[in-house]
Amino acid sequence: MSFLKGVAMPPDEPAVGVPSDDAMRDQTTAITWSISMITIKAGFDYDFRVAADPHRDNKITDMTMADKVQDACTAGTQLDSGDSDIDIMFGEITLDRSLQAYTGYLLCFRLMNDGGATNWVVPPSNADVVTLPARPNTPRIATSLTNVTDTMASPVWSVSVRNDLDVPRMDDDYTVKSIKYPSRYERRRRGRAQGRHRDRSDHRRLRSLGERLAG
Repeated sequence: MSFLKGVAMPPDEPAVGVPSDDAMRDQTTAITWSISMITIKAGFDYDFRVAADPHRDNKITDMTMADKVQDACTAGTQLDSGDSDIDIMFGEITLDRSLQAYTGYLLCFRLMNDGGATNWVVPPSNADVVTLPARPNTPRIATSLTNVTDTMASPVWSVSVRNDLDVPRMDDDYTVKSIKYPSRYERRRRGRAQGRHRDRSDHRRLRSLGERLAG
């Protein structure tokens, strides 16, 4: 940690951010950080920035990369800045524009005055907030690998994610499910069976009615 004459470090770190996700659109629409523990002392300027990093790159969250975190914050997008002639306390700060899918966002904060600027301060453990991944490409049947016989089928699907920064690629980052629909043959057979059942039921009702009339 470096000290400059007349410069004080911020009293505490920002809290870890909280994302706001839109489940209908599969998107993260905003990220909010609590900064209620931060007080801007009179006579200091303040600067909040956000450093963005595609999650699969993970360049800014490694705790051993202090210099890279400082560089990333300096190059980050400014979220808020100003000066103070009295002590200022904040509640929270929100990023709600230009959010990219499957990207980590790190809030950075520093103080400045005529003596210079403090180092950037970030949430504990360099904890970034990762936005929701984008929707993957539509699965396609790999016809050359799919085995179909008269009694069974072993379908193989292909989903292209190569060079796509917005979707996960690791095994534990995604879920694959399949849904079984009745085949056209099964639907016809089921329909015929239901039709025969209705015919038998109608026949029994008519026979019962005839017996009652005869009696």
